[in-house]
Amino acid sequence: MEFILFLTANSKEILDLVRKANYSISENQLLCIVQPKIFGALNSKRKELIMCTKNIKLYGKKTGKLINETLLHEAVHVAQACNQGRPFRIPTRNMKLPPIKYRHLEISYKISGERQKEHEAYWMENKPSKIKHVLNKYCL
Repeated sequence: MEFILFLTANSKEILDLVRKANYSISENQLLCIVQPKIFGALNSKRKELIMCTKNIKLYGKKTGKLINETLLHEAVHVAQACNQGRPFRIPTRNMKLPPIKYRHLEISYKISGERQKEHEAYWMENKPSKIKHVLNKYCL
């Protein structure tokens, strides 16, 4: 899997935790082809985290950063799935995002219908220690 070449040490640890939670990891699945603006997804029924590396590379900006953020974002969704599919209920006022992330949040919300879950994932995607904590707490 090509995306692994771009991972930081923290992201590799999180990938290992996702695998220990019995989730498979796949790359560039059909979903990525039919929805070229998607960078990653979680199929909780199949326990599969999907990385759309080709889509990220086609975006053309900060490939490594986006691959790491995408993996961490989807890892938050893994922890939420382990939490009986529920968000962690972090108050939204405590999860400030930069304006661009709010735009991404709105797009993801339209796809998933899960505003709180998406907000948590965008807020945590650059906080590996928090992601490790929720994966350990809810999945392991």
